[in-house]
Amino acid sequence: EKIYHAILESSGAALAVTEDNDVIHLVNSEFELLTGFCRVELEGKRRWTEFIEDDLEKTQPLHKLAVLDHDGAVDNHEFRIRDKFGAVKDVLFRAKSIPGTKKRITTFTDTTKRKCDEEALATAEEEYRMLVETINDVIFTLDIQGIILYINPVVEQILGYAASEVIGQPFSR
Repeated sequence: EKIYHAILESSGAALAVTEDNDVIHLVNSEFELLTGFCRVELEGKRRWTEFIEDDLEKTQPLHKLAVLDHDGAVDNHEFRIRDKFGAVKDVLFRAKSIPGTKKRITTFTDTTKRKCDEEALATAEEEYRMLVETINDVIFTLDIQGIILYINPVVEQILGYAASEVIGQPFSR
């Protein structure tokens, strides 16, 4: 038990040791932060599956595999959880059986910020692409040898060349 606690607390990730019936046996402080519940509200009282916001049908069988096959592991399964305060968070889930027991160690990595950042980046890229492709000026990029890597479509209106004719050509031509 003390070894489990030491390992759990030193990991830096949200970890829980769960029973084969999904009841949470031990958690670390990162798991408390992720879920909003304190240890005494979780250990021996809650099932990890209670936090799943969606995808329960797909997630629970994967978790069971980790206990059925003692060499089994569930790696990188994404789903959403709801914390004590109602906030929905995206998580990356991993589970691994603890040899000689019916317990497994589960890792929950909060990917909410990363997903928001990816969505914001995709939106910004689309806005930039629309701006570059619709502006009335020629915009282009070159590699270090002076080869045209990109040129916006307005080049055809201004210079009479299709972008596909210019890309790959030296700028100095």
